[in-house]
Amino acid sequence: MMRGFGFLAATALALSACAPDRNAAMAELMPCADVVFEPGVFRANECRIEANGEAVHVTYAEAAAGAVVGAVTLELIGERGNVRQVMQEPDIAQYLAPRVHDVDGDGRADILVGRSTGNVNTVSGVWIFNGERGVFARVGEINGVAVTRTQEGFVAVASRTNASTWNVAYSALDAEGLKLVASVDVEGFQRADGELGARCRLSDAPGIADLNLSPADAESKFCAEPAALNVLGG
Repeated sequence: MMRGFGFLAATALALSACAPDRNAAMAELMPCADVVFEPGVFRANECRIEANGEAVHVTYAEAAAGAVVGAVTLELIGERGNVRQVMQEPDIAQYLAPRVHDVDGDGRADILVGRSTGNVNTVSGVWIFNGERGVFARVGEINGVAVTRTQEGFVAVASRTNASTWNVAYSALDAEGLKLVASVDVEGFQRADGELGARCRLSDAPGIADLNLSPADAESKFCAEPAALNVLGG
């Protein structure tokens, strides 16, 4: 019996020694930020990012000629090289490098998976890291240039409308995902003294009733946020 156990243990050690070192392989991959992606081309590729001290293996699927969408898979790699989680973003209109950003303000890295981009704004799938479970959860999509947070915890996303106008969308983040509360349009103009001025007005307000705000109060509140006040300097 002991001889059989010894044989099995030796076999297990041998297999372990022969098993590929996933983390070593990950280290050989190019950082996603260094990969050059061609617009409209869905070529097989792979790269890596790091989030919360762990490696994430990013794989871009090969799409058939003439395809208008592709798919991206992200694998969260554990310390032992095991795949702890698989995240998938299907029907992507453009291959882009994922970005790591603390969206919910808990001090941990979240992941923004780019889905398409215009001249300025980028549409991204938002994956929030759950510190208790140690995995990511998709909470929705955003479209813009910069992502910040207000003191009250709203996620503020600034997007450029044209050369002189920006939109800033404020969303609440809860167990059900991102929900738009309100958005404001900020327009720059040249004042009589030659200095740059700004006009801000409420654009959309689907969630202000939950805050007991009137449209006028909501406009005053969200136009006074740094995300709106500073957007013309971006």
